[in-house]
Amino acid sequence: MKSVAGSKWGANRDLLLGYYRAAILGKINYGCSVYGSASSTQLRKLDPIQNAALRIALGAFCSSPVLSLQAESGVPPLHVTRSKLVCRRYQAIQHSSRHHPLPVLFEEAGVILSHPAWPVRSHQPLLIRALWAYRSLSLPPPLRQPLPSVPPTPPWRDLSSLVSFCLSESFDKSQDGHLAPALYRELSDTVYAGYLEVFTDGSHTTTPAASAAAIYLVDLSLCQTWRLAALHDSVTLELFALFKALAFIKAHLQPQKVVIYRLSGSIAPYCVPQGTWIPSHVGIRGNEIVDRAARLALTSAAVETLPLQEATCSRLLTVASGKAWDSELAAELPSSTLGAYRTDSSCHPWARSTARALDVALNRLRIGHVGLASHLHRLRLVPDPYCQWCRDQEETIAHFLLHCPRFHSMRTELRDRLSVLGVRDFTLPVLLGGVGPNSPLRYPVIRLVCVFLRKSRQLHRI
Repeated sequence: MKSVAGSKWGANRDLLLGYYRAAILGKINYGCSVYGSASSTQLRKLDPIQNAALRIALGAFCSSPVLSLQAESGVPPLHVTRSKLVCRRYQAIQHSSRHHPLPVLFEEAGVILSHPAWPVRSHQPLLIRALWAYRSLSLPPPLRQPLPSVPPTPPWRDLSSLVSFCLSESFDKSQDGHLAPALYRELSDTVYAGYLEVFTDGSHTTTPAASAAAIYLVDLSLCQTWRLAALHDSVTLELFALFKALAFIKAHLQPQKVVIYRLSGSIAPYCVPQGTWIPSHVGIRGNEIVDRAARLALTSAAVETLPLQEATCSRLLTVASGKAWDSELAAELPSSTLGAYRTDSSCHPWARSTARALDVALNRLRIGHVGLASHLHRLRLVPDPYCQWCRDQEETIAHFLLHCPRFHSMRTELRDRLSVLGVRDFTLPVLLGGVGPNSPLRYPVIRLVCVFLRKSRQLHRI
């Protein structure tokens, strides 16, 4: 990485971080589910490798705090990454084939999933480490769901004829709202005349968190609903409704032609006897009924047991791991200089520059470790902390950007241009943070600050 970038030249931050993730971090994490049982003292020996890579990518000083480097680059600590990978490995084992030996060993271990216990000062196996990681993230560990070694449907079989998009291809949301019901009635009277009509729908809310699915058989005037765990995603809810509809048809009805109308088009690749996606439930009685039933089921007391799918487990793990790390940053960043500009690991693209020298300067100014006299004096690299032009004021970041008379004319020009944009506050959080994370002025403010840094001709010192 040092051979392709320096503090004033070379590759940009994104390219360097991408190279680190692809070529270095992958090697560090390889086999972490095995060597993760080592002591924390041994595992911490890997941290300097990542810290050095982040300093090169950001162009930061060796004295820069590790927490600031991780927050500014968006790269979590190695222990966070290891915990997530251990959970994913455990998840893959739980979804492996029924002939896999590790699930059998897990069951024979007799470990209680909700309260895993292991002798103190002993190497923890993968099962214990994964369960403790899930517990720290407040996530339920995935249950055993063995997958068949051979898929039930041959990969060469064409299933496209079983799913119809004739309604969605003719429907445009900008058109009259009566078009969808008219198209549905035309299909029902022509293509699907004599078919048993079944409507399915899944519903999900976040406040409060709840999930439900429903089916409605038009000819039987029968509606069934199920409430599921709130962690399930919309695709799982739609597939569950399809499964229940097919199971009911197979168990209680004679063999006949069936058409299943789905309100969502997100599950088109999945096979049904004959499926048609409906783009709108307004004006279509069957869809209105099944949609209302699914919403009512959100408040049901009985919850259907359905194990989380592997994709859902991965998504929840990624989200929970990110939130846990952001909570650590929110608690520790306020004590650092970077805490004035960010409180989490979210990306701040406005605080960047395509020029390597300016990007490094912005990183150093935000982190608070720069080549100005005040910081160099703390490292005992210069005899005094005073500005070389003022001699009675310490050369801090605030003095350089806000007060030093050497750059008065350039500062006045910067202030005037910010006033034209409507920015009245001339403070470090505004200049280096871009007014705010949601302000439309954050990009032009950072660009104007970069112009000031270029005109000051002090990039080599920052």
